[in-house]
Amino acid sequence: MTLNQYTYDLKGIIRNNRLADDDRLDDRLLREWVHTHRAVWIRQESSKPGWQVDRQIGQDIYDTLEVADRSRVSSFTTGGSILRTVKDIPKTIELKNKSGLLEVGPIDKMALPFSYVTLHRARSFGQGKFNKAAICAFPYDNRIYLWANLTNASFYKYIRYIGMFGLFEDPTQASQFNHISGATCYSDDDEYPMNSWMWKYLREEILEANLEKLMKIPVDKTNDADDDTKEG
Repeated sequence: MTLNQYTYDLKGIIRNNRLADDDRLDDRLLREWVHTHRAVWIRQESSKPGWQVDRQIGQDIYDTLEVADRSRVSSFTTGGSILRTVKDIPKTIELKNKSGLLEVGPIDKMALPFSYVTLHRARSFGQGKFNKAAICAFPYDNRIYLWANLTNASFYKYIRYIGMFGLFEDPTQASQFNHISGATCYSDDDEYPMNSWMWKYLREEILEANLEKLMKIPVDKTNDADDDTKEG
């Protein structure tokens, strides 16, 4: 199902299927509730022993890479270069003991992903016996950076795009990113990153958690242009 379908289903239940064109029940509010309860559910499930990520609840996004200076501040340059994403990466769901950004790698889906580490680990990455020629990725200031401990950083010239798979708090933010073909990575008419069977439980949780707010939202008694709304 799509986010539009989940929103319409939720509104139909709230209004007992008596929907009006000028209903005061804002779709944006319903969508926010869907995002929030989905994120809470995934966070809770991730804490259970043996939990594994179902790719249906995550999203793939792609971004162009740019060469940037390694300085922490824009007013000062170090002369050293590093690769980073052009755009800020959407906030991910906080999972138990790991990041909600689950995979960072080349565009080739069969290629091995980059090692995803912290900035602290990236500083010493590549000094081991088996990772001297490896590339790592790390988050910093809302972007993803690529780093390799190589004297000849020629890989900067050959990596133009990066692919990421993650569990994002607001899945609609993936619409800011495009596939290599140019198509957007998300629209509200695409499959929403949630298993259909989850909806039965999330829908009940949404209604129960927001019952008091729903009672205060005016409802139009007739489907016409007149504002004859009442609460509840």
